[in-house]
Amino acid sequence: MRSYARGLIACGATPYVATMNLERPSRSGSSNQCQGGEWRGIEYEYTAGTTEAARSIFGRLLQEFPSALRLAKILLCHRESPSFDCAVLFGMSFRWFAVLRILTWLSGVPLVVERNEFPFVWCAAPSRIQRMHRAVFEFCVSRSCDGVIVISRFLEGYFAARLRPGSPILRVPILVSHDDFVTQGRKPNDVVLYVGSLSHDGEVESLMSAFAVVGNLHSSTELVVAGGGTSADLVRLRSSAGLLGLADRVRFVGQVGSDEIPSLIMSARVLALPRASGTFSTAGFPTKLGEYLASGRPVVVTATGDIPLYLTDCVDCFLVPPDDVRAFSAALQAALEDPDAVRIGEAGRATAIREFDPKVHMQRLIDMVAALSGRAAHEQNDCAT
Repeated sequence: MRSYARGLIACGATPYVATMNLERPSRSGSSNQCQGGEWRGIEYEYTAGTTEAARSIFGRLLQEFPSALRLAKILLCHRESPSFDCAVLFGMSFRWFAVLRILTWLSGVPLVVERNEFPFVWCAAPSRIQRMHRAVFEFCVSRSCDGVIVISRFLEGYFAARLRPGSPILRVPILVSHDDFVTQGRKPNDVVLYVGSLSHDGEVESLMSAFAVVGNLHSSTELVVAGGGTSADLVRLRSSAGLLGLADRVRFVGQVGSDEIPSLIMSARVLALPRASGTFSTAGFPTKLGEYLASGRPVVVTATGDIPLYLTDCVDCFLVPPDDVRAFSAALQAALEDPDAVRIGEAGRATAIREFDPKVHMQRLIDMVAALSGRAAHEQNDCAT
């Protein structure tokens, strides 16, 4: 969402970020404590008037009322002279989709839904309520939104079969503001870095297994794992590291703020991103891959989803098959030892600048919104006639 907003500003548009999601109290230490303001020229606000969610379910539901009223004021207070050309919804909440759909209908603003992962892919064994929620989402959202932004070809096909005829689908890959990554004069540490969620099944475990082999050849190299997760995730991963003999070679640094990510990535010698095969990886496209590539460091990544559409093995990354720990280990070794690794890392940065530029893709979004607005005006004229 930050990349979308920055790309829109670069195109001359004025984004406004209204956040309905609130942080749970246990995570408030890592959340934004400002209820509203400006970040790098982007205006934003937490529509509930607070950044922290109530502790009870009832309390969190009550917080949604002022949030909905604030959204109504944002979208409807300038109805005679609309302030917004389009509303883009990030997230899977059907309640907020319904609220926004009503408000955008009343204000005459198109509503576009952004999807960067397969809907409800985390429900391995969905309950009856979750199945009903998914059915409602697929039917109501797909049939009543004005357009969809997707991150992969897989999701493009998924929504193409469900949207009402004539609704546009815009495929936008990962976006990265490469200016955040200053590559000159930054000497890396002897570190293999992973940035991501500790809860992604098998991701960190497979990386540690691959690193265990490389570690025998590079005794001074450390594996650093950055990312959030539950306490149970951390206990599990520390136990796995101990069983692999890596208790002193793997360092877990926890959740890292978004503004600190570039510096952390630039401090590493090699950047690693193992992805397991499955719907989650096929439909998604990891945002951190764009940040990895923008750093100019050698990147080792699995060939899942749309990743091979943009990257080529030994040209701009070290690309390996998914679910192959031995191949990933060999690629890590090559990234650490191959004299060509530096050139490959630099080529990866060039790919990120060329393929994942927020300004280029947000201009495509602006063009889609203009077409939607033109179609809406035409329909209104037809109704008037």
